Amino acid sequence: MQRRSAFLLFGAFVVALVLAGLAGSATAPGRGRLDFRRSTYLTGRHGAKGLADALEGLGVPIERRRQSFFRFPDGTSPGETVALLDVVHLPTEVEVQHLADFVHDGGSLFLAGYNGVAPCFGIRPVLLDEPEAVVATDGTELPGTEVVLDTTVSDEGERAGFREREPVRCDAPAVLRADTLLATTAGAPVVMRLAFAGGGAVTIVGEPDYVSNALLRDSDVGPLVIRWLVAAGTTRVVFDEYHQGFARGQSIFAAVWDWTVRSPAGWAMLQLALAGLIALTAAAVRFGPVRHLVDARRRSSLEHVDALATGLERAGGAETAVALIAGGLRRRMMRGGVPDQLGRGDPDTWVAALRLSARTPEARRSVARLGTLVGEHGGSEQVLAAATAVEDVWEALRPSNTSDPS
Repeated sequence: MQRRSAFLLFGAFVVALVLAGLAGSATAPGRGRLDFRRSTYLTGRHGAKGLADALEGLGVPIERRRQSFFRFPDGTSPGETVALLDVVHLPTEVEVQHLADFVHDGGSLFLAGYNGVAPCFGIRPVLLDEPEAVVATDGTELPGTEVVLDTTVSDEGERAGFREREPVRCDAPAVLRADTLLATTAGAPVVMRLAFAGGGAVTIVGEPDYVSNALLRDSDVGPLVIRWLVAAGTTRVVFDEYHQGFARGQSIFAAVWDWTVRSPAGWAMLQLALAGLIALTAAAVRFGPVRHLVDARRRSSLEHVDALATGLERAGGAETAVALIAGGLRRRMMRGGVPDQLGRGDPDTWVAALRLSARTPEARRSVARLGTLVGEHGGSEQVLAAATAVEDVWEALRPSNTSDPS
């Protein structure tokens, strides 16, 4: 009874834990809550899934690119804009050059935050000591910025670039026009658009928070970002997720582990697995004195015979026992060299034939006594008398040079 109560209690605990995990998974803000990447896969404050959802709601097709730019452009279409949103892994010089060639051929880039591509076009983000207010051309109130844009050749010794690295070497097309779309109250550009001779365009947003879910939801910067992103006839937006750490080559085990450690349901499964391991460990250790096992001994032949006799007696099988005893005599007589005709027919027939083989008066009396016992009704006394008569017949009729095989 105690074991049953323990099982019921453990089952109730498991059900409660699963329900808690499902409830947490349904109400949790998403796996990007503690992720600071500007990825369109993440729904947390710092992610950019809201921007992708807004574009889809406006009917603008989007694509999440999970491959590098080593073979770019590959299958691009006219009116396509490639967006790099404050990436965590910098593109290589080869990739930057391919993006520059894409712009030279008339493509469009949208660069936000630190992306590693803007210095190729002579622009770099610069981190300010204190946030500055910005002024929109239409009077919209916007949040302040901590990052402004500057050319890589001006004031190089006075201001350091935002997360600066070695200068990017690339063959960029010549800039025809540079427009400031958003600036601080001090006149420093925050958002710039560069136009090129081949029809290409590059929009650079210095402040990475402008594309985050938090500011898109809590401020009026969302319409401006969408306007900057789909300007100049953009019909499709490709978000770079490869340099956000979402490469296509991730194994299924890594994906399962990532989901497990990021979702409430996954944590609930880990806790269940840990509870199961603890239960197995506790069950593997036995406390208290050593338990002696019951010695299961096989029955001997005499015990089997005794059990058979008891079963026959309880079933009223005396006649069956006498017939079996007589059959045993017949098999011994056949092995002992008695003529084969004695082994044929029913017991009465071969007992009658056995009388013809009796040579002495003692043998004839033993065979006659066995004949009276075979086929009659009786109890245990009849079985004992039949066994004695069989032994007497065997001793009287067996050849002198034959040993008892039984």
